[in-house]
Amino acid sequence: ANDTLTTTASYVRVDVDETGNGGVPDLVISETGAKDGDLLIIVNNEQDGSNATFTITESAGVYETPTLNPLDANDSITLIYMNDRWVTLSYVDN
Repeated sequence: ANDTLTTTASYVRVDVDETGNGGVPDLVISETGAKDGDLLIIVNNEQDGSNATFTITESAGVYETPTLNPLDANDSITLIYMNDRWVTLSYVDN
């Protein structure tokens, strides 16, 4: 993974570093500080028209999702923390 997201807010805009990572960057979601019922909305904040994408890496016991990746410009994913992992509630392909 290229970057780890430790949640400190329920809404996160991701600005993809198009020069720092080769290929499509990966994002791992951390469980640190997460509690049952926490919501997390992640949005790809791509603004310069280059359509940069990123992938949220599935991690057994931490994050489970159907195959919806990568997130393109303005796409979003909403997750809830249940028991011991982040679970996808919705995905919007903009």
